[in-house]
Amino acid sequence: MELFTGLDWISVTFPYAYPQRWRSCIHPADTNSKREIKPHNGYTHSTIYESGATESANDNRPDMGIHVVYSANAIAQMQQLYGVNQKQLLEHLCDSAKMTRMDVMLDCLDSGLDIKKLYHMALEGNVETQARSIGFQESATTGDTNGAETCYVGSLKKRKKLLRVYDKGAQTGELIDLKRFELELHRDSARDAAKRLQAVNLSDWSIHIAGLIRGYCFWPDDKTVAKIFADFAAMKIAVPSVPTGNTLKWLLDVCAPVLAREAIMDSSLIIEFMHRVNEELTAQGAVDTRGTGQ
Repeated sequence: MELFTGLDWISVTFPYAYPQRWRSCIHPADTNSKREIKPHNGYTHSTIYESGATESANDNRPDMGIHVVYSANAIAQMQQLYGVNQKQLLEHLCDSAKMTRMDVMLDCLDSGLDIKKLYHMALEGNVETQARSIGFQESATTGDTNGAETCYVGSLKKRKKLLRVYDKGAQTGELIDLKRFELELHRDSARDAAKRLQAVNLSDWSIHIAGLIRGYCFWPDDKTVAKIFADFAAMKIAVPSVPTGNTLKWLLDVCAPVLAREAIMDSSLIIEFMHRVNEELTAQGAVDTRGTGQ
């Protein structure tokens, strides 16, 4: 069994009057390439950077501040594109900003963890947690991911703390035994956790991340869970990677070669294909058409 910990989400809000002339809300390494995207949640303009991080604001509502989000994919890209590790990114985003959400995770490879069993144990009260809400979904989805067996501990509606224990292997479409404990923290809980991680070396993060998860919810009578949390020092800091998944593999390994073969016989096909892709991006709000006459 191998165990890996790390950050899976960071979102912060900077003051609207933050002096961007000499300091950036987005990490400085991530500011060379950007484009406008469709804003959400009351913001009037949003920008996405090369890593996938987003920055949003509403010029008519300075009280909303400048909201910055680094998803799991963006955190991974910061490491791969610029060599910025999770601690460096966290320290930058916590400087002058208000932490609104932070997710920490513990991945368990080849553990044999039985998620449905954990759910039933929690329902029967055989779990150490102050959370009152327990839930389970056979095929929970988040965003564009595949469905995965998931146990929830905490409220899905009033999210202050929420633990998801799910089949990460199934979610990514990989035929491996990879289960994840993912603790979603909001407001004061997120700020306290961020301060805790900032105060220690990155090499010691596993101890603190595992401690956060175990402190929120623990199954003392499950032998696998007990084994997972028996030795925090045995856990490693995950090296973030950008998931490819089955869809991307299919596009690159199947669709691209077929398109190339057809384009040899009809050179206009590539142009038509890109028109169709652009139309779909526009329909999904991924292309900002302001200033284009549309």
